[in-house]
Amino acid sequence: MRPVEEFRHTPVVPIPEKDLKEYKKKIEDKNRMGVYFEIKKQTIYYYGIAIVFSFVLFQTFKYFYRESEKTQTEIEKIRLRRLRYREEEDIS
Repeated sequence: MRPVEEFRHTPVVPIPEKDLKEYKKKIEDKNRMGVYFEIKKQTIYYYGIAIVFSFVLFQTFKYFYRESEKTQTEIEKIRLRRLRYREEEDIS
């Protein structure tokens, strides 16, 4: 005989064979049916709105990044002009 610990998952109340067969048949029928994929219109709308919002947000970040680069280059140009102007004054 095996110890009781090996039978941890067995029920305390015995299940009739008829019920076990019906349960197994139910599971087999369910597995044979296949999977149905269902999408609601509301879900499509929400995903569409989320995609559009993400695209707009990405474009605004891209725009601000480009503008900050432009201002940085303009600042660098102004600094170079000042340095050149000062050098010209020093030389003259």
